[in-house]
Amino acid sequence: MALTRLQMSNEVLDNLGRAGAGTSVSGSTLSTLAARWINRAQTRFARKYDILFRISTATTITSQQSYALPTNLRALYSFRLEDGLSSIKLNLVMPWEFDDYYPKPNEHTTGRPSLYIPYKSTNTFELFRIPDTGYTMRIRHSIWPAELSSDGATTDYQAASIDTDDILIAYATYFAFKYLQEFTDAATWRKEGDELAEDVWMQEQKAFPDWMPVARGFNARNRVVLGEYYNDPLIMRDP
Repeated sequence: MALTRLQMSNEVLDNLGRAGAGTSVSGSTLSTLAARWINRAQTRFARKYDILFRISTATTITSQQSYALPTNLRALYSFRLEDGLSSIKLNLVMPWEFDDYYPKPNEHTTGRPSLYIPYKSTNTFELFRIPDTGYTMRIRHSIWPAELSSDGATTDYQAASIDTDDILIAYATYFAFKYLQEFTDAATWRKEGDELAEDVWMQEQKAFPDWMPVARGFNARNRVVLGEYYNDPLIMRDP
């Protein structure tokens, strides 16, 4: 059952044995602090477990180099560029490495991109080559959960059919007892939250029992596009 922020906050106050109208030294009510602790609990869980996956799409524009990454981006798993039967997975090159090879990319001819260069601080990425037409890109990534900004809000985990309400309540109760400097109770609730979080993580790992992983040998080479190495310094060998 999907609980709202208010319902989870009330359970935290019940665990704490305190009324929501009570105030802290700063003058904040415990109800206000409980809502903050719920959001902090969600962040704590999200930092450790990356399970909110998405596929976003974007379309290139002729001669445009820079584009926006998906909002709330946590981790980026793959970039695919659709071009019929010639569709490819773009290869990631870090900005400092890219600048070594292509200090002035707009001097090169436009064409079908094969590389993407991410910039986390600006939540953008660049393409190379700079596109010569419109291509559809599919981005496989994960997101940070959205803040629960109202009493009626439910988590992004619930929208993904992942039940984390008990985890958030346990972690928020841990933060509450820690705030009150009742460290024995805080440790108990932290342990409860850790165990519940581990259960959800293991459940997600076992969601596809038909998957049979195949071991692969180590490769010291960069994963780069094969092709005309004499025209591109990032291509190490011919196909």
